[in-house]
Amino acid sequence: SRNTTPDPRMAARSVPVRAVIAASSRLRPRFGNPSPPYNRVVPFTPHPVGFDAELSLAADLARRAGTIQMDRYERLERIVHKSERDVVTEVDELCERLILEAIRAEHPDDALLAEESGAHVSHRGRGRAPDAGAERVWIIDPLDGTVNYANGIPIFSVSIALAASGTPVVGVVYDPVRDELFSAVSGRGACLDGVAIHHPAKDELSDC
Repeated sequence: SRNTTPDPRMAARSVPVRAVIAASSRLRPRFGNPSPPYNRVVPFTPHPVGFDAELSLAADLARRAGTIQMDRYERLERIVHKSERDVVTEVDELCERLILEAIRAEHPDDALLAEESGAHVSHRGRGRAPDAGAERVWIIDPLDGTVNYANGIPIFSVSIALAASGTPVVGVVYDPVRDELFSAVSGRGACLDGVAIHHPAKDELSDC
């Protein structure tokens, strides 16, 4: 590992966050803001097993990690190359620590699998590893898109998921630049900021 600075070849592509937000706002309809076909409200159906508490925790942690990312965007102090095409920053580590500590406090018996620190055994280190039969495993990428983040390209997110008995049951992806939270619970479908989403009722992609 070695310390370095953002790739100068990427500097020309650095885009201020305000510019992205402003461009997004210009794409909205001038008269009102009707729900597009992929963002229609549908009745809320609770999952028979639950997972509401886990979904709420994941969403809260994703937003808190996103706040750290926006506070330090384009103000990084350290960038380390993990490989030729992969880097890690202090923001990755800060966000991961925040998420891991909070999940351990709420669900100390769950296993964890994190992007930077790897596997954490369940039951406070006395149980099973994530890849060795742990019943519940949280999967965390605290800063998905680190290369973009390190080079001032505002396309990155926080990703948190929970798998139970080997099956994904909760997933959250938060885009802090656009303040959009995508979430899903097994058997319940996916949501954007709490509103159910689905594909348009079209037979051909060209008709969308």
